[in-house]
Amino acid sequence: MTLINDMVDFSGMEKAVVAEALDMLILKPTDSDFLRTYTARFKPLLIDLGSGFVLRPASSVLYNPLHAVYALLISRNPALRNKISEAREDWLRNYLYALLAGTRYQRIEGNIKIRKDRKTITDIDAAIYDTLTGELALVQIKWQNYFTNDVKKLRSRAKNFVTEISKWTKNVNDWIESSNLQSIIASFKLNGAQGRLEKSKIYLFGLSKNAARMRGYGYDLDNKDVAVGTWAQFVRNRTEIGPASKVISELFNRLKAEESSKVETRPIPIELAFAEVKLNFKDIWRITGEENNKKSKSSE
Repeated sequence: MTLINDMVDFSGMEKAVVAEALDMLILKPTDSDFLRTYTARFKPLLIDLGSGFVLRPASSVLYNPLHAVYALLISRNPALRNKISEAREDWLRNYLYALLAGTRYQRIEGNIKIRKDRKTITDIDAAIYDTLTGELALVQIKWQNYFTNDVKKLRSRAKNFVTEISKWTKNVNDWIESSNLQSIIASFKLNGAQGRLEKSKIYLFGLSKNAARMRGYGYDLDNKDVAVGTWAQFVRNRTEIGPASKVISELFNRLKAEESSKVETRPIPIELAFAEVKLNFKDIWRITGEENNKKSKSSE
């Protein structure tokens, strides 16, 4: 009750709303079956100890709390999974378009259905046309949950990612080859693309929210016609390129180069002192070789 009153005073929200929200976030004794089947690390924001006592684990601040909240809500009501997921594509598309904003680019709203012989063969989640260079980016968006240590589920999701991206790439390439430029321009309603767009200037991207390299799970996406990457990887490359003369083709080439690059990491030892006791963590956080080199150069 004290926690609820404090949150009401801080937020100015109604007490009933705060109480209902907390009830959704708290791990309860009735969630014991969920804990038995959940194999990954679970770090709840709050734990109901009964008799009005609530415990807040210190570990909850070291982990994205949304993962724990999502897992808890889905365990209580599996039907929520689709409700939560249905807006993901729109979210990532909006984020993507914000990275390529301004009058230089034409951004196609919504999902575009691709048809061949009057049949829908696939869809394109995002399309961006560069009016300066005549380059066109076609993007397939994936947002799968890899926050689990269930190897069977991870391999299944990795296989689905590789299979679906490969199939999407083939379908889009077949459509491009069998279509003339006029029909391609009309499909995306591109203004001023006549005489500027060429098939060689169309680039395919597979954008995944969390994971894109699946070789470690036993599935390799070896396709020269599509560049795949995670959202963080895409943002980094877009930021590094900046206002270049050719942005889309440069993004494609950078992501392709990174598909086969090796990432070297090393552990960062951390020491925490509590009175006369010292805790040494040898391998919880890691740093990449590239970041290590940057730090070494800056210290010289």
